[in-house]
Amino acid sequence: MQSPFFGIAKTSFALHQIVKKNFPLRALPKKTEIFKKIFDGIYNDQKLRLVLSTYNRHLQEFLALQQLESKPIQKDLLTLDALNDLNKQNIVEYKQKQIAQRLQEDKRNHFNEKLQLEELTYQYYSDNQAIDYAPNLQKLSDAIDNDFLYRKLKYSCEILTRSDVLSEDYDSSFLNALIEYGQKHFTDAQPTIYGYFKIIQLIKKPDDKDYFFLKEFLFLNIDQIPDHDLNDMSVFIINYCIRQSNLGKREFLDELFQLYKDLIISRIILHQDKITLQNFKNIGTVALLLNEFEWLNDFSEQHGIFLDPKYRKTAKAYHVARVHFYRGSYKLALRTLHEMEHVDIYYDLGERALMAKILFEQDDSDLLIANINSFKIFIDRNKMISTYQKQLYKSFLKWLKRLQAIKEGKRRNYKVWLEEVLKTKEIADKSWVIEKFEELRP
Repeated sequence: MQSPFFGIAKTSFALHQIVKKNFPLRALPKKTEIFKKIFDGIYNDQKLRLVLSTYNRHLQEFLALQQLESKPIQKDLLTLDALNDLNKQNIVEYKQKQIAQRLQEDKRNHFNEKLQLEELTYQYYSDNQAIDYAPNLQKLSDAIDNDFLYRKLKYSCEILTRSDVLSEDYDSSFLNALIEYGQKHFTDAQPTIYGYFKIIQLIKKPDDKDYFFLKEFLFLNIDQIPDHDLNDMSVFIINYCIRQSNLGKREFLDELFQLYKDLIISRIILHQDKITLQNFKNIGTVALLLNEFEWLNDFSEQHGIFLDPKYRKTAKAYHVARVHFYRGSYKLALRTLHEMEHVDIYYDLGERALMAKILFEQDDSDLLIANINSFKIFIDRNKMISTYQKQLYKSFLKWLKRLQAIKEGKRRNYKVWLEEVLKTKEIADKSWVIEKFEELRP
């Protein structure tokens, strides 16, 4: 900010020092106090607003330049654009080759950057050479196709998932035509594009053979697909396993556990040396369902370091509490739950559900009913919880209440309820609910 490049005024830099001292910006001093530190004389709101506006502009320029410095290829493309205007053919062609080589050597797709390079190259020859001279027109056409297909297929995976899970409505008429075209022509497509295409097919028409093909394809092309895309694609194949397991295919629970282990070993799930809270939680759930307690303890200790430090304590405590619960140590589980802090809505839901299960196992009916009622209120009032998640946990609470009724001797509806719960798809922790039904069988 002090660099002559910005030409920043002393008043703006003085404001920067105040901001820096109070970062992160939870509570800046009052405007009158800021004014006294920058100016002499009586407070003038318009004068201070002008400084704030100027500082904000300089700060945004700095952030833009900082972002540009982190994207060397984008920086080179802007340089090439400027060189095109100078019309120095040898310099322009050298820069074109330099960027092309860098794109070739980089594992990441850079579909958009390749398109920009071909556009700038075509524009240069179009402006400065004979009208019939267009040496890269085919490359430009291919780059347009690849950039479009990558984006369209990637985000269509998300659209189809949200349409299926959250019942959101999207126009997919063009996508359907693209899928029909892709079935004939995408076999030789770039691996990332083909990977997203196969995911779309798997979402639209679930098939175990396609799942295993896609899983093998991802691991075989681990050096050809960028890390962030591998991480995104892994979410879809994980979700396929979860869905098949929830449909009662026990073998897919084992498959999911092995998939998680493969994703950890290959570091696909540890993108940029980070693991998401959701993945950390889900891995623990699968391990517990398979009674892999020791493995989970080792995983939590070894891979907890990849969590954001502010989430580590709660995420690990949640794993420990669940291990205690599955081992029948309900008091220890309850004590460990009290170590958790609010960090994420899904952990809040998991914590409350675990608390309810502990109260059920401890035969504390009064506290359980009170817990169920407060949990319902929490779900209804919290706007951060998706409609789908609300449905899952409300269904869980409904069945938990019925389980408690059966436990208290109200067994008249047992057979009807068992048939109903087996057919119901949307239940959080469904396997535990069914296990309790079996335990309470008359």
